[in-house]
Amino acid sequence: MPPMSDPAQIAAMRPAMEKMQLGMPYQTTVDRTSVSEDTVDISFRDGTSLPAAFYKPSVQPASTGPLVALYHGEDSSLAFLAKKSLLRAYNTVVVSVNYRLAPEHKFPRFIHDSWDALNWASTLGADPFKGFIVGGSSAGGNIAAVMFHLARDQKLSPPITGLSFVYPVVASQDAVPKELAHECTAHTQNANAPGMLNAETLAFMRKCYNPATSSGLYSVLNWETGQQDLPKFDVLVCGLDQLRDAGLLYVRELQKAGVGVKLDVYPGVPHSFDVIFPPMNQAEDLRKDRGEAFAWMLEGQ
Repeated sequence: MPPMSDPAQIAAMRPAMEKMQLGMPYQTTVDRTSVSEDTVDISFRDGTSLPAAFYKPSVQPASTGPLVALYHGEDSSLAFLAKKSLLRAYNTVVVSVNYRLAPEHKFPRFIHDSWDALNWASTLGADPFKGFIVGGSSAGGNIAAVMFHLARDQKLSPPITGLSFVYPVVASQDAVPKELAHECTAHTQNANAPGMLNAETLAFMRKCYNPATSSGLYSVLNWETGQQDLPKFDVLVCGLDQLRDAGLLYVRELQKAGVGVKLDVYPGVPHSFDVIFPPMNQAEDLRKDRGEAFAWMLEGQ
């Protein structure tokens, strides 16, 4: 695979990266025997369309259930949902949202695509009034959080009822508000952490999509209308992750605003550890914690 230095090489790297993802250990843990998979096209505001995968119980339930929209890298979440039977337990429709990628499509294109897709997702045969959860891990967590804030401000109907926020990209160091920046030390402590994300990789990712770091569409810590009146958040943070402290800062800001938050921290493990090392005890803890969080977010729906 070419070195991660030139964004122009990304298109050439994608087939190898997709093949590598299919070979990840977590793929062997997926039980798809009772899950139906289909593909539909999402249309965006400029007339472009992309395919999106959606999943539902293979046996048609008596009534429709909640909707879960996942922003990639969330394939591991699909594995989790299928393995833990949440699709069956809640008759859930799960959508793996697609959007156009950097570096061909710069910030904020992927945000616009993600918002268009979220509005479209409610047409897929689920009943979002029984629960509408948006989820994302890593960069997908960043997108999911932005969707949450947009949905609140633009009064999306049916409303989102919960967010699953897994080792998220909340903000790069230069996007953290100045008064909070001294609390973020993970970017130096964990610059050479093992796994999928180190300082070099993170810098390369930013170079690819070139965000406006002061924009709330990049970091919800800078959202103009604040964090109040948001639904339930499930937040998972890794101790050896460069993204750790910004995630914890965001949890504190949510709690200060009166938002219900379930926080789970996994000490001593790096970003995406559950994807790389699914047999680990802490990876099993993460899957258990997510099951409890989904049940919590669907309470009372």
